[in-house]
Amino acid sequence: MHALGVRTAFGMPGGDSLPLVRALEAVGIRFVLVRDEASAGFAADATAQLTGTVGLCVSTLGPGLTNLVSGVAGCTLDRAPVLAVTSRYRTDRHGTYTHMMLDQSKLLDATGKAWFRVTEANAAGELRRALAIARAPRPGAVWLEVPTEVASAPWSGPVIVEPPPEAQPSAVSAELRASVASWSRPLVLAGLGALKADVAALAEALSAPVLTSYKAKGVVPEGRGWSAGAAGLSPVVDAAHRELVAQADGLLLVGWDPVELRDHWLPGWATGPDRPAVVVLDSHAPTDLPTPIDHLHVGDVAGAAADLARVPGASSWELPAVRAHRDRVDALHDDGATGPATAVRAVQAAVDAHPADVVVSLDVGAHRITASNVWRCDRPDRLLQSNGWASMGYGLPAGLASVAAGHPAVVLTGDMGLQLALGELGSARELGGTLVIVVLLDRSLSLIELKQERLGHPTAGVRFRNPDLDLLARAFGGTGTEVEGPDAARDAVAAALDAGGLHLVGVRIDPGAYRQQM
Repeated sequence: MHALGVRTAFGMPGGDSLPLVRALEAVGIRFVLVRDEASAGFAADATAQLTGTVGLCVSTLGPGLTNLVSGVAGCTLDRAPVLAVTSRYRTDRHGTYTHMMLDQSKLLDATGKAWFRVTEANAAGELRRALAIARAPRPGAVWLEVPTEVASAPWSGPVIVEPPPEAQPSAVSAELRASVASWSRPLVLAGLGALKADVAALAEALSAPVLTSYKAKGVVPEGRGWSAGAAGLSPVVDAAHRELVAQADGLLLVGWDPVELRDHWLPGWATGPDRPAVVVLDSHAPTDLPTPIDHLHVGDVAGAAADLARVPGASSWELPAVRAHRDRVDALHDDGATGPATAVRAVQAAVDAHPADVVVSLDVGAHRITASNVWRCDRPDRLLQSNGWASMGYGLPAGLASVAAGHPAVVLTGDMGLQLALGELGSARELGGTLVIVVLLDRSLSLIELKQERLGHPTAGVRFRNPDLDLLARAFGGTGTEVEGPDAARDAVAAALDAGGLHLVGVRIDPGAYRQQM
């Protein structure tokens, strides 16, 4: 793992995983103690996104494994190559010893791309296979289950470190090129598989608007040019996007992964004789796209996109129409001095003004849907979020991973998201660095409360009280404050980034605006 560039592992050790913890520290891989194993999986996910290598998380057996399961499932559905190492009690005691025991294999099967039980005879081979599967399209988590009797066994054989697989460049077919060249209103949909492609150059060459998934935000500079916005979760925003789709006569799907789409996108696009042509560029043959495919290119997505950027286009789209589309979506997020979108813009103003390379992570909740449509990205690796898995509790561990990778970090979370991951404030204090946690305070699970309202249900089980952020932050060696309004929010975040260390910044918001945003 060290030879692959891994420098950090996240986890909580138990007796059976201690040999691994010792080995990691011995070769220069820092073991970061988290307060909940699920956080280890989320942090490993974020590490893989930030560093381009494999994330690493560790748990012991039994409850350590079951706690880690949520984080590992997130790595798999958020397409992050991660190695998850868990323990297994001595093989010769199975069937006669039941303390902390369960059939782990069912959980490993359900949550990772694959799993391997390490043997003394073939440990290196199993590791190579696990890494190959984790990094292969679509990337995800692979479990290594290490029995107690194997964990401390000596190893004297060779260990072969293989480079990550590289897609072989290949030109797109003549038929595919001809199809794209014939479109008068092309539309590009760029997803997770497009992160290494020059989508901006492709859009410019084709004069094509671009919709991105939330995790692909930044593959085209947002808020200008051919950027049409982000799609996937908000029914209100996506209704506007679907009108854009309906105007297109050709859809170019570049690494587009339906794992990021909510079901209001089903059953997909029109299937009649007037439906748009669909061309797909992907690293694997997709089986879950909600649309018929006219032409499919499997292989190097970046190379195929560059090849198509040389196709002479005949687009009738004009930039003012794309700008008008963005303005329509922006108008949904004009929510006044105490609205969530206003708060998000204030946080971005502070981040953009800071001289360092700040990484921002979003927790899950109503605020994330708003932020994913308001935050402007110029590159796709500085805004982290869980979307395929969409788990609350992701934001703070992702912030830990950002700090461990050497970045100042800002976490944007709801107040329940903070409470769900509160223990990781202890991890943040021990890790050091700069971590600013911005908490949007509305004392409600606002997205769930909105769903109750629309179903005609009474409000129940969604409202709660918040701790005193100043007292809470000081208990963990940081500072805390509560503010209201965009100027105060911007100034508080800017001051926290300048000061360094651990900070909680609570921003009081009116959640009523969510009704028009989603």
